[in-house]
Amino acid sequence: MGVFSLHKRKSGSVAKDRLKVLLIAERIDCSPSMLLMLKNEMIQAASKYIAVDEQKVAITYTQANERLIAEFPLLQHSLKKIGNNRTNDSKI
Repeated sequence: MGVFSLHKRKSGSVAKDRLKVLLIAERIDCSPSMLLMLKNEMIQAASKYIAVDEQKVAITYTQANERLIAEFPLLQHSLKKIGNNRTNDSKI
C-alpha cells in the first residue's frame, strides 16, 4: 500500500503512513502539504487522458536511486480501451 492511499485502516497503519510522508518530504526537501498538492495535480493531469482509480494512487520514494514514483491504477473500463497489451510493461 502506498504512502498516499486513502482506504479506511487502523490507526497504527495511518500513523505509519503519516511518518512515511514526513520522511519522504524531508528527503526531497518538500512539505507534506506540497506532496499532497503534487499528488492531486498528477491525478488531475492523468485523469484528462485515462480513467484512474484515484483511491488507489500511490506515491513512493526510493532512496537508493532517489526517485519519486507515482503509480496510477487504471479503472477496469479504461483497460479495455488500451487493448490486449495489458500484460506488457511499457515505459513512457
